Amino acid sequence: MFLGCVLLVIAGAESVAGIGDWKTFTPKREIRALLRADGLLWAATGGGLFSFRSADSTFELYATTEGLKTTDLTALAADSSGNLWIGTADGTLHRFRHSLDQWSTVSDIALLPAAQKGINALVVWGDSLVVLSDVGVSVYSISRGEFNDSYLRFGPAAGLSTGNATSITKYAGNVWVGTRDGVASTPSSNPTPTEPSTWTVYRAPEGLPSPVVNALLVTGDSLYAATSAGIAVFDGASWRAVPGSRPHNVIGLAALNGPCAQALFITPGGVGVLDVLTGAALVGATPGYPLSCLSDGGEFLGTTNAGVLRYTVCPGMGGSVGVAGVILPPGPFSEKFVSVAVDDDGWLWAATGSRNGEGFMSFDGARWRSYTVASDPLLGDNEYYLVNTGPGNMKYVSGWGGGLAVVGPDNEIVRVLNTDDGLQPSLTDPSFVVVGGVATDRNGVTWVTPRTPPGDTALVQLFPDGALGYVTGCIYDPAPPGGACITATPVRVFTGVVIDDYGTKWFENYNRFEPVNPVGFYYYNESRDLPGTRGGWGKMTTGSGLRTNFVWSLALDRYGDLWIGSDQGITIVYNTLNPASSMALYHPLSDQIIQDIVVDPMNRKWVATKRGVFHLSQDGTTILEHYTVESTGGKLLSDDVASVALDPATGTMYFGTEKGLSVLSTASVAPVRSFSGLDVYPNPFEIPSGQPVTIGGLVADSFLKIFSVSGELVRSLTTPGGGIGTWDGTDDASRPVSSGVYMIVAYSQDGTEVGSAKLAVIRK
Repeated sequence: MFLGCVLLVIAGAESVAGIGDWKTFTPKREIRALLRADGLLWAATGGGLFSFRSADSTFELYATTEGLKTTDLTALAADSSGNLWIGTADGTLHRFRHSLDQWSTVSDIALLPAAQKGINALVVWGDSLVVLSDVGVSVYSISRGEFNDSYLRFGPAAGLSTGNATSITKYAGNVWVGTRDGVASTPSSNPTPTEPSTWTVYRAPEGLPSPVVNALLVTGDSLYAATSAGIAVFDGASWRAVPGSRPHNVIGLAALNGPCAQALFITPGGVGVLDVLTGAALVGATPGYPLSCLSDGGEFLGTTNAGVLRYTVCPGMGGSVGVAGVILPPGPFSEKFVSVAVDDDGWLWAATGSRNGEGFMSFDGARWRSYTVASDPLLGDNEYYLVNTGPGNMKYVSGWGGGLAVVGPDNEIVRVLNTDDGLQPSLTDPSFVVVGGVATDRNGVTWVTPRTPPGDTALVQLFPDGALGYVTGCIYDPAPPGGACITATPVRVFTGVVIDDYGTKWFENYNRFEPVNPVGFYYYNESRDLPGTRGGWGKMTTGSGLRTNFVWSLALDRYGDLWIGSDQGITIVYNTLNPASSMALYHPLSDQIIQDIVVDPMNRKWVATKRGVFHLSQDGTTILEHYTVESTGGKLLSDDVASVALDPATGTMYFGTEKGLSVLSTASVAPVRSFSGLDVYPNPFEIPSGQPVTIGGLVADSFLKIFSVSGELVRSLTTPGGGIGTWDGTDDASRPVSSGVYMIVAYSQDGTEVGSAKLAVIRK
C-alpha cells in the first residue's frame, strides 16, 4: 500500500445570499455509490451528492437546497439521455439533468405502505431503469416516465424470497437477481416473471457461502456473487465458493479495465483481487480506510468516513492495491450539530454529542475545522456536546467525561479543565468530568455548572486570572439540625446556565442526553437577597406555579424577561427580581418540547422543538413562521432541531440537527448606531421579483421613504426594527413602479438620523 497526495480542494466558499435563502451543510464523507458520467466522478453519500472534476480538482455539492428531497442517498445510475438517477433510503427516486441543472422526483416507491423501501441499487438497461429496493425489483420506463412491472417475490411458496433486492445482471439467457435471501433466476424469455414460482432461488444448500448477496458480476464468461461470507461462482447448476474469499464480507465487485485480467472486490476492511483465470482471491487491507463501495472499471473506492480513494491495481504489483489519492469534498466532519453558537467574529461553532461524539467543529464561512482527540490530544476524548461563547471571543465547549475545553480568540484550545486542573469528578468515577452550562457575568467571572461532583460543590467559578473558585452548600433543602447536607440524592444535573442583568444565575436541568428527572428549577444570586431564596439559592417547582419541573432551555430577551423552555411549552418570568410571583404561561406551544430559544435583535424569538422551528413575535403571542422539513421542502434537514444560533451581524440563522446543519438568511440583523450609508441589493432591482430589494445598514426602528428621481413620494414603509428593511418595488397603491432611478431615504424614529441611497429599478 502507498498513500499519495491528498486531493482536497475547496471550489468556493459556501454562503447564504438573500433573505429567505436556505443552505444546508452535511458531511459527504460516507460514500454509498460511485459513478462516472459527463466526465465527472459522482458520489452518492449519507449527506447528499457531489461531483468531482479531475482536470481541475473541483467539486460541486448537492443537498436539499440544490434540488434533492433528502440527503440520505444510496444508489446511482446514468442513462444514455444524460440523466443521472439517484436513489435514496426512503425510496425516493431523483432524476438530475446536470447540463440543465434540472431536477425531478419519482415517489411511487417512497409512497408505498411498506416499512422498508430503501433503494439499494440502480441499473440502466436501454430505456429501462431497474430499481433494486427493499420492496423488490421495479422496472421504470425512462421515455414514458412510469413504472412497468415489479417483481417482489421469488421462488416456490415453500422457499419464497420476498423483496430485499440488491443487484441484477443477465447471464446465460437468464435474469439473475441478488437479494439478502439468496440469488433468484428466471429465463429472460419468461412471459410471466411476476409469478414467483417461475423463479429459481439459490441459497446455502445450493452452494452460496451466505444467502446475503451484496453484488453480482459477470466477467470472464462466469457469474460471481458477492456475499456476506465470501464470493461464489456459478458452475451451471450450483454455486461454489471462490478459494481465498471466505469468510470475508464482500460488499462489492467490479471488473477491471485495461490490461489487468482480473476483477476487484472489497470488504469493509480491504480490497481483494479476484483472478478470473485461476478462480482464486487475494485479500489485502486498507489501514485507516473502512470501505463501503467501489466504482465500475476499478478505479475508485468509497469509504465510510474518508471520502473516495483513487487507487491502482495490476498483476505487476503482485495483486496489491495502491492508494493514489483521497477525494474528499469540503464540508463539516459530522452530521451531528447538537449545539451551535456564533462567536464575535461570526464563526460558527458546533458540538457533536455525548454518545459517540466526534469532537467539535468551527466554520468561518468558507472552511471547516475539526477539533478531536486525534488532532488535539488535550481533549481526552471526543464526547463534546455543548458550546457557549463568552466575552473576548472566548469559546467554552462542555465535555461528557473530558471536562471543559476553553478555546481562545485565535481559535486554538488554550486549556482543558478536568480533574487535573481543578474540576471535580462526576458521580463516582475519579477521572470522569461532565460539564453542563457556561456563562460569563459582567465582572468577567465565568460560571461553570459541574454535574454532581462529590461533596457539596454546586458551581465552579473561572476567574479572569485563570484561578478557580467553588460555590458550596446545601441547595436542595436545608440540612436538619446537626445533620449533613444531602448532595448525591437526588442527582444534580445543571445542563445550562444564563445570567440576567441583576447577576442571577438560572439553571437548565434537562436535555436530550441524560433523562434524569429534576426536582425543581434552581437559580442563584450571591449578592442579592431575592424573595424565597436561602443562602443565595432559590427553587421553583410545579407547586409554585411552573407547568413542569423539566427546564430544557432558557433565554433572556431584550426587556430582561426570562423565557423558560420545557417539555410542556414556554413559561415567561417577567420580573426576575421576584420570579415566583411574576410567571406567565405561554399557551400556543404547550404541546411542544422547547429544546432551544434564541432572541433576535428585534426581540423576536426563534424556538427549536422536536417538531421544527417556530418564529414568534416579541411577546410570543403570534407565530410568525413554523419551519418544518415538509414546509421547507427538506431544507430544514430534520424536524428534531436540537439547537439554534444567530449571527446578528448578518441575520444568518443556524438550525442544528443530528442530520446536519440548516442555515436561513433572515432580516434579524442588529441595527447600526448611526447611518453611514445604506447597503441596497440587488441593485439594479428587476421587478416583478420573487424577493424584495433589501436595505441594510439601518438604525433601530427606522422608517423608509422611496422617492422617484423627480422627488415624488412613491412609498412609505416601516421596518421590522433591526438593521434591515425591504421594498417589493410597488407604490403605496401596491402597483409596480416604472423603470428608473429611485432614492431610498431612511430616518430614525426621532428624525435625528438620516441615510440615503440610489436604486435602479428595471421593470420587465
